Amino acid sequence: MMPGSKAARYAGQGVLEYAVLLGTLALVVVGVLAATGTNIGNVFRRSSDALLVQASPSSTPENTPTPEIISANCQAPVSFAGAGTLLVECSLGLSFSDLVSGEIALEGVPPDDHLVTVVSGGNSHLFRGRQSTSNQPAYIGPDAMSGTELNAWLDGVELLRVTFNSLVGEAGSWQGSIRVTVQGRPSGPAATLPPSTPPAGATPTPIPTPTPTPTPEPRAHLVIAELKYWSSDEYVKIVNDGTAPQDMTGWRLLSVKGNQWYTFPAGYVLPPGGAVYVHSGLFATSEPPQHLRWTRKYIWHDKGDTAVLYDSAGSEVSRLGY
Repeated sequence: MMPGSKAARYAGQGVLEYAVLLGTLALVVVGVLAATGTNIGNVFRRSSDALLVQASPSSTPENTPTPEIISANCQAPVSFAGAGTLLVECSLGLSFSDLVSGEIALEGVPPDDHLVTVVSGGNSHLFRGRQSTSNQPAYIGPDAMSGTELNAWLDGVELLRVTFNSLVGEAGSWQGSIRVTVQGRPSGPAATLPPSTPPAGATPTPIPTPTPTPTPEPRAHLVIAELKYWSSDEYVKIVNDGTAPQDMTGWRLLSVKGNQWYTFPAGYVLPPGGAVYVHSGLFATSEPPQHLRWTRKYIWHDKGDTAVLYDSAGSEVSRLGY
């Protein structure tokens, strides 16, 4: 082919057009790849995030275990030489979040024709030696404790009022103990704070001298300690376990079952540590000032009754039921 010929010009033009077409195609491919590459990157990123989320372990809250029910008990020794009332402390050694059951009993049988009364949490428990007059066997428990009484034992410590006396005459002597057993869920140990250490060079704060606690004024405290209802000489025993005498003029005693009232004589005073017996029944005793006769009628119902003591203002002071 001769240079400059028409065929040569057509061949050169075809090469140029082919180059332009390849360039255009390259630009299109680059654009498509760029767009496609971004979408793919997003897909891989989302997939990776999803895998990471799925790989995270699910958090399950731990359940706090409920404390198991355990048994605790205490034993308080008592000793009497003649009739009397004692206040004794019985400590279980644990405090409880809730109690499900409990019982109270004696260790040691009381003498024949003698009665031991234990007041716990406001409830009265009666235990006795053999009654020779009726051939009734001795009873030393255990007695079940009610819900209200159990609540008094949640702290694990209770002050028991124990009374000992004879059913037929002069009281003898007795040594024994009160046993209390409860079942419940114990409370956790009390939190303690670590001792604080003052920073180096700090001046310690002086501890103020405690102000002496004034001696409390003497005052009376009367309580119904015993209620005997099963003989021909019934009585209610009222004790002043305070530190001052109590003038009982205008004070009254109520039998709830029959709405029957006894009014103490004018000028009657119960000394601190003293006791007075208010008798009723066919053979009711009358030996003032310790033994006062209410009536020769029977007051206290055999199937249950409650004695309530009111002061001269009509306010309830103490009650005891059975």
